[in-house]
Amino acid sequence: MGKTQTPRDFHEEILPEKNWQQEEDEYWQKKINDFLGETEYFGKVADFMIRSVLLEAFSMIGLHFSESGRNGKIEDRKNQIYLNIDYDFKNNDTTMLVSHLFKGTMQYINRHIEDLKTLRSFFNLHGNTHKILGAVASAKMTKRAKEYALEQGLYVVEPSGETFKITSPDGKAKEW
Repeated sequence: MGKTQTPRDFHEEILPEKNWQQEEDEYWQKKINDFLGETEYFGKVADFMIRSVLLEAFSMIGLHFSESGRNGKIEDRKNQIYLNIDYDFKNNDTTMLVSHLFKGTMQYINRHIEDLKTLRSFFNLHGNTHKILGAVASAKMTKRAKEYALEQGLYVVEPSGETFKITSPDGKAKEW
């Protein structure tokens, strides 16, 4: 009697050139890529909306910016200056650097202050005389961390319903 064929033997016999594992891998990779593409698009829309709301909130406290950016990066290898930027807002003479983190801590605030100093160094090296202001945005910030940020001359951005509440620093905002 002849050999009994399994379904796998049958497929390999009829279509021996087909790699079924590769086809399945390609199918799942396409599904993942499609999902990530949709997620990336949603993320871009959300970022645009956040930037727009932040621009409006800053405008309401007298800070008017004409440009905004997200996920900026400075890589000045010659001068060893590297900086990742969450949000930046600019007008003719001022740049506002906004750092965000879900939970705002004193360590996070100090790291942002170092970033502001780094940006000042970079601007100085390239003849940029823009004033630099700083803001920290957090969904969850302790009262002490908020007070500390304000004492350091930073603006504090907090969610407030469908918009943001911006608290101005005590006295005058620090310029870097």
